[in-house]
Amino acid sequence: MMQHYDIAICGAGLVGTSLALALAQKTTLNILLFDSKTPGNLLPKKHLDTRTLALNAFSQQLLAQLGLWEDLQDYQQAIHSIQISEQGRFAKAFLTANDVKAQALGHVIEIADLQRVLQQRLTHVGKKITVLDNTQLSHFRQQNHQVQLELQQRETKQLIVADWLIAADSSHSFIREQLSIPTQKHDYQQTAIVSVLELQKSAEGQAFERFLKNGVLALLPLTQQRCGSVWVAPTATATTLLSLDDDAYRIALQHQFGWQLGPFLKIGPRQHYPLQLVLAQRVIEQRTIIIGNAAHTLNPIGAQGLNLGLHDVACLLRFFKNELTLDQLSKKLITRNQQLAELSDRTARFYALDCGPINLARQLGLFTLEHTDLVKNHLIRRMMGY
Repeated sequence: MMQHYDIAICGAGLVGTSLALALAQKTTLNILLFDSKTPGNLLPKKHLDTRTLALNAFSQQLLAQLGLWEDLQDYQQAIHSIQISEQGRFAKAFLTANDVKAQALGHVIEIADLQRVLQQRLTHVGKKITVLDNTQLSHFRQQNHQVQLELQQRETKQLIVADWLIAADSSHSFIREQLSIPTQKHDYQQTAIVSVLELQKSAEGQAFERFLKNGVLALLPLTQQRCGSVWVAPTATATTLLSLDDDAYRIALQHQFGWQLGPFLKIGPRQHYPLQLVLAQRVIEQRTIIIGNAAHTLNPIGAQGLNLGLHDVACLLRFFKNELTLDQLSKKLITRNQQLAELSDRTARFYALDCGPINLARQLGLFTLEHTDLVKNHLIRRMMGY
């Protein structure tokens, strides 16, 4: 007799693991969480050798409801304000928590801290979650009310059945491809370079998003007078930047940003990844639900990637608690995905243009944003996840 699970989650990344923990805590469902990789050893973090995430207020509240935020509290840095500007132009916009009478717009954490907390919780959750690593999904077949899965773990094959299959298996989702779900795709021909900087003075909870002539530069405040940096540039430019030594890259970054935070003292190792839009046109196919990067891989403008994945988690939690119908779940997921994909995509394309009328329009847009409370508050609440 094949092993039965209520829910099988393919992909034990941040979104898949968060969903498993949420369901284990808030429902009585029997869950399988499996991944093709083996979790790496969580070595002690180095001061500048780390990666960062910006969590919006909605995501922070979800993690708090799941009892995870208390373990992250000492490692987070609240974002109290965001300065949006365009290099070489006069207009700026300042979005602050005070504008919407909130304590913070969001929080910045290091990925290693979130991974460690999630893995620790998995070890204490008991029998409600079965975790299989180094396990490939080689085949699956949907039936009326179940999904039959063929798993390959090292040399062993295993057949299981699940009432629901959740695909959280990355931008190159095997499950999405096997279901022939159409996707909207766009290659931005850009690369994001991420690193952590040591500052002379604290950013004091202020984040920056600066649009450059051929890209975007974002700085996110961290603890211990550090900040996370994301420099988006055309791929050819990024290749040149990646060839620089650390000091030369730090100086180039300082030149692009300026001296508002004083000199950048040190820089950690750089990582990079190509930018693309991948948006699934459907997220539910019979007994399979597509979430996370498998459903929506966005341009990093606005830092909504993981936040949208955690919105998926919150919606699925409501569905499996019988607070949403399947049609309501589909509508909520698709609507939010499309809204944020369009916002990030249009912003990226708009700021990639360089001509007189467009440049003027961008300046007028920032001026309007700064001086129109209704527009500003709407944008802030959208960025906060509401």
